[in-house]
Amino acid sequence: MLNRGVIPEEKRYGIRKRTVRCSVKNLGSDSILVYRLVRCGDMVYDNYYGESLFREYYSISVIRIGEDGTRDEKLLRDVSRNLSEAERFYDKFVRGKVTPVSAEEIMDDLLCE
Repeated sequence: MLNRGVIPEEKRYGIRKRTVRCSVKNLGSDSILVYRLVRCGDMVYDNYYGESLFREYYSISVIRIGEDGTRDEKLLRDVSRNLSEAERFYDKFVRGKVTPVSAEEIMDDLLCE
């Protein structure tokens, strides 16, 4: 049974990350929002099939930094395995000024469209 793309009995060997896109938006006069679209890849050894696989997926990071130094952050892992779909989600987050607090709910709505 798969659980969020993880096969039972598999082992992961390090995750490689690279920022694909980054944007900064003002949220009123006291906060900024930082968005990152990140390409992630990990090498997985599947004990069931006895083979190693390289998996690539995209994640979205949303960070709110307040003028007073407060910081809220949300990382949405594995939003897509397809770059153009991940960019579409990312663009909607940036245009809508999605905050870390509402990021999961917004992502759920986007996945149900």
